[in-house]
Amino acid sequence: MNTKELIKKYREYYKVNEMISNTLSIIGFEDETDAPKKAHKEREEILNYFYMEYFKRTTSNEYLGLLEEMKKHYDSLPPLYQRAVTLDLKDVERDRKVPEQVAKEAQKVMNQSSYYWKEAKQNDDYSIWAPYFKEVIHYSKVLAKYYGAVDNSYYNTYLDMYEEGTSEKELDIFFDKLKKRIVPLLKKVMNSKVNIRTDFLHTRVNKSQQEKLGKLTAKSIGYDFSRGMLKETEHPFTNGLTHNDVRITTHYYENDWTSNVYSCAHEGGHGIYEQNLNKKYEGTSVYGACSMAFHESQSRFFENIIAKNKNFVNYIFPKYKKIIPSTLKDVSVEEFYKAINKVQPSLIRTEADELTYCLHIIVRYEIEKLIFNNDDIDVNDLPRIWNEKYKEYLGITPPSDKEGILQDVHWSTGFGYFFSYAVGNAYSAQIYHKMKEELDVDKLLSEGKVNVIKDWLTKNIYSEARMLSPKELIKKVTGEDLNPDYYCDYLENKYSEIYELEKDE
Repeated sequence: MNTKELIKKYREYYKVNEMISNTLSIIGFEDETDAPKKAHKEREEILNYFYMEYFKRTTSNEYLGLLEEMKKHYDSLPPLYQRAVTLDLKDVERDRKVPEQVAKEAQKVMNQSSYYWKEAKQNDDYSIWAPYFKEVIHYSKVLAKYYGAVDNSYYNTYLDMYEEGTSEKELDIFFDKLKKRIVPLLKKVMNSKVNIRTDFLHTRVNKSQQEKLGKLTAKSIGYDFSRGMLKETEHPFTNGLTHNDVRITTHYYENDWTSNVYSCAHEGGHGIYEQNLNKKYEGTSVYGACSMAFHESQSRFFENIIAKNKNFVNYIFPKYKKIIPSTLKDVSVEEFYKAINKVQPSLIRTEADELTYCLHIIVRYEIEKLIFNNDDIDVNDLPRIWNEKYKEYLGITPPSDKEGILQDVHWSTGFGYFFSYAVGNAYSAQIYHKMKEELDVDKLLSEGKVNVIKDWLTKNIYSEARMLSPKELIKKVTGEDLNPDYYCDYLENKYSEIYELEKDE
């Protein structure tokens, strides 16, 4: 076959892969949102079936042969297909090492684990999930051994899946830098005499009002509801099928209404990335976010750097006040800004302030390393280990597993994801620093012109999709490698102002 015929065959084969993957995503989305609980077993059976069909197609001799043939014609392929073949071959060669029966068993465990994690959290009973968590740990290690170690580390195997080229060694250095600057800053903030009023954040706001607040927030930062939807779930997430179907979710707490507001900003950031990917890459593996850390950079960017920015708050606060007038009747915009940015070591990662957030990630990163570096880890010891690390890093101990190890959905289906939130934070601040050299961001936010910011991000990040590796993309956008100092500088400047701290010389 010539190059043109190979590309045509690739696109035809990939389209079916994509349709199966989208079917899995739709069923999974319904399972987490509106689908009847009693039908979970039936949906699990459907999910397992389609997962195995996807696994068979993406590890087949036919698909491998097609990719290898394209690899032979690499120099004559357009850059898009050169990158697609590189990405696909890496995945296929890795996944083909796993026996079909093992893949089937692992997927069944992950589906069951996700379901029983939700039940365990709702009932605050770790024992419900523990047996399934044990199986998740077991199969994660089994799969890693089939995939093969990266630089003699099975944990690296998973890290590299989420962030191409990232290693445990690099992350250890990265987190060490964060700790050295965040921990002293946190100590100064906690010793500050500034009092921040927050009573109005915990008054009752009904679900109907919260839905309006959430939709307003997501729309105001640039999420397009004509190509998306907002649903309720236990743990918020985003599901992107195509640029015309990007779904976001949230969770409502009547006495913590800003949780929903900033959840919608966070998931809206994910959604904005998905809705503005370069359409010319559709139908190939290049169509998608550069990496999970880049994805999280956008969710954290819109949640914190944009939605909690003083200038944006000045713009949107009057709109919030119209939706919940009784809640905000005696609240000034300055009080609201300080309240939503108050620093307070807390138990729940998704509710954490910007300053302490990365400490939550460090806890999870260290536990993941412990799990992968110890073959005899006892699943029943993990809640205790979790609590000890929270005491060490945040000075607080979870009173229950619901507020401890059960709070996040991620470990119900595997490991290696959590670091991306912290790296995403660092990416977001570095990108923000570069953006401010080219745009008057403060003025744009004060006028509610977030679309100009979104257009800049689309041009510089979203349009690239997966054509570049994360390391290549951050250097292309900012002119330098990942540098966590930008994030630390951002935190120091913001919180020194809010808490009236004297800056170090």
